[in-house]
Amino acid sequence: MRTNVSKNRRLFLFPKRAVPGIFMMSIVLFAVAFLGAGCNESHSIDSAGVVVLLNSDLQESAVTIEKVVPYLGHFGIKHQLVDIAKEVVDSKKIDPALIIIGHNGLTNSDQNNLNSSVERFLAQCQSRGTGILSFDNTMPGSLLSQLEGEVDPGVGELKFNNQDHYITEYREVGEMKSLFGYMSLPKMTVNQGEVLITGNNQPLLVVGTQSKGRVAQWTSQDWMYYSLLGPLGGLDDCLWRSIVWAARKPFVMQALPPIVTMRVDDCVGSGRQQWDVTPFQWVKTANKYGFKPWLGLFPYNVTPEAAKELKELLDTKLATSTPHAFGRPPRPESRKENIRAYYQEQMAETHFLPDYWYPNAIPYLSEFYDEFIYFDHNNQKPWPDDVSKRILAAVDDWYREMEMPMGEYLVPHWGEISSNMLNHIQDEWNIEFVSIREVDKSWGQQTPEYSLAKGEKPVTTAPFRLYDEPVVGMEKDTITSRSSYNVGFREYNGVRFFDFSSSINDITGYEWMPDNDVEATADRGIKTILRGLQAKALAVLFTHETDYVYDVEPENWDAIFRIISKGIAGYDPIFKTTDEALRILRAFHTSDLSDAQYNETKQQLSLKLVGETDVPTSVFVYTDDGESVVEKMVEIPIIKDEATQLIQLSK
Repeated sequence: MRTNVSKNRRLFLFPKRAVPGIFMMSIVLFAVAFLGAGCNESHSIDSAGVVVLLNSDLQESAVTIEKVVPYLGHFGIKHQLVDIAKEVVDSKKIDPALIIIGHNGLTNSDQNNLNSSVERFLAQCQSRGTGILSFDNTMPGSLLSQLEGEVDPGVGELKFNNQDHYITEYREVGEMKSLFGYMSLPKMTVNQGEVLITGNNQPLLVVGTQSKGRVAQWTSQDWMYYSLLGPLGGLDDCLWRSIVWAARKPFVMQALPPIVTMRVDDCVGSGRQQWDVTPFQWVKTANKYGFKPWLGLFPYNVTPEAAKELKELLDTKLATSTPHAFGRPPRPESRKENIRAYYQEQMAETHFLPDYWYPNAIPYLSEFYDEFIYFDHNNQKPWPDDVSKRILAAVDDWYREMEMPMGEYLVPHWGEISSNMLNHIQDEWNIEFVSIREVDKSWGQQTPEYSLAKGEKPVTTAPFRLYDEPVVGMEKDTITSRSSYNVGFREYNGVRFFDFSSSINDITGYEWMPDNDVEATADRGIKTILRGLQAKALAVLFTHETDYVYDVEPENWDAIFRIISKGIAGYDPIFKTTDEALRILRAFHTSDLSDAQYNETKQQLSLKLVGETDVPTSVFVYTDDGESVVEKMVEIPIIKDEATQLIQLSK
């Protein structure tokens, strides 16, 4: 997979770096009072506004609300919905950077007057350089024409045709992308423009130029549904890049920077017992290549030597950690072959059994398997209040004795938690970020994050799973797990946290699954990380120490990360601890780009952001360089209610 994105340059990272002296486009960033008068000059254009057209009289409009709008929110694209069934579009009042035709058949044969009105509006906007991203096969009409209404219902994979185009720059020529099912594509004739993605030789994405504006036309939105692909399924990059390519420049969007994190559950410090190296040597190896893992800790399995090493890692911000469960007792009942629970078949093939147990541990709470903190896992029920208090006090005692710092992100073992623990976790441990699906329910009782099975409704989570959705297309013989990406504020029994989880489930399943096959493991890791980076999402490399990491030879572990580091280098990854990354991610959810005006005469871009943040954020500024697009990331200082920025663009 191509990772050469050298045309993209970054101005500021976290923390700031020195700005190179010479750029094709230099950007000088400073805080000023908002130049309202300048933005009203005749040569000022909107550099962030996107108008999304839909027709609520048509059933097809649902995909605009349920799929397109969540994507725009995720990418940080300022947009305005215009329902042409209720509003008259007027190019004299609207001068956006981009118009998105939100669904197929925006107007139908019974709406000739409306069709003419919309076509006239598009033409007038295009004459000023406004771009169009269309999900309507027939609008605008000059790129494509359909062959007598014929469709191909058996498209099971997509082909990328042009590596040199900005939209498909991450892809190899001829690269294939398999779908989870079979989608239908209309049989279209390309009248003009270039076909970038096809399925069974039918165009899915065509690009071209009309008047003074660019057009990117998708012939189907079905890939946006989980039954065929879904968010973070591998096509998100082509979506946001088609938006950016088509939009009039300069164009601004408030998308997440290329941040990379690592999450490792069930951490015990196995290095000494397994390989006679330091307990957390595997963490230091990951650090060597920039990764700063979050560790879901089994504290009762952490030896005094491991505790000392762990504390050094946490104090120097090379890792973060919170208690995941008490741990895995060194008893026969903890061995995989002796586990009698309903979930046995879901466990990894290998199963590490530590030989250390904290001497001041509270008595066992379960007869077999692991000792849980947050939930009575083996009996599939929450802990009673008195037991929860005793457990939390025991955790506090261990942390106090070890003088171990507590992180800010909590992931309970198996994702199970009792609601009577939430206040203590927030108030006493100062936990701000969590990964929780539901409270007071076991893994088996919880609603699946995504299932194709009828009657199973996933938990409603942002940004993508906000609506029930139909099964689209024809199923293939094998049903594969879908990627899951949850981010946003959620309230659990009256206690509010910022919730985040990410797992790219369709590569190897629930997690990365590293082993001693260096090349294959590195390849899976690269694919997992790039799925996040290419989607402008927080990229997470996720695994378990006592299932996988412990069994990887230290030399192989080093080689794996060396290959991964090279494989993602072209994306300029910013390595953060999970706590740091989630603070940044939260800041993007508590602030918005409210206005971006470009003064053509002065070549100044004036930004206005609203909200409140506790860390710097950023925006991406895109400009055209011939047929190429140049991306620059500009840091936005901490926002208190409102912030303004003036950016000087010069050729």
